[in-house]
Amino acid sequence: MHVAFLCPLIVEYIDGVNWRVHEDFDFASEYLERIVIMKAGETTDFASVPRVLQNILGTTKSIGPSYGKPAALHDHAYRTLGLTFDQANGLFLEAMEASGVEKMDALYEAVKHFGESSYAADQAAARGTHGSQ
Repeated sequence: MHVAFLCPLIVEYIDGVNWRVHEDFDFASEYLERIVIMKAGETTDFASVPRVLQNILGTTKSIGPSYGKPAALHDHAYRTLGLTFDQANGLFLEAMEASGVEKMDALYEAVKHFGESSYAADQAAARGTHGSQ
């Protein structure tokens, strides 16, 4: 399988933070050995980079246009039951590579080391519960 985004990411701004996906957004993942589909209606906040890490990474919440697709896919992966924390982050790394994201290693390390609480909260919400496992 060839790693690739299979269609454009079409979103609409819905509030002060989130965007709604208007059409299914597909990514061919060699890492997961399948097509990952972010369904129309799902939401993303793109990059939730904490302020302290913005200084370390030398960036702001908005990292650049090449980061949008991997960030939306990463949100989908965190919110999808059946993907582990490591799988979600591996998918993110693969998507960043496919997009040519700069500072890729630093961004991947940031989510790997600091994203577990977000993953747990997103998984709890996906299960319809309010606590972590």
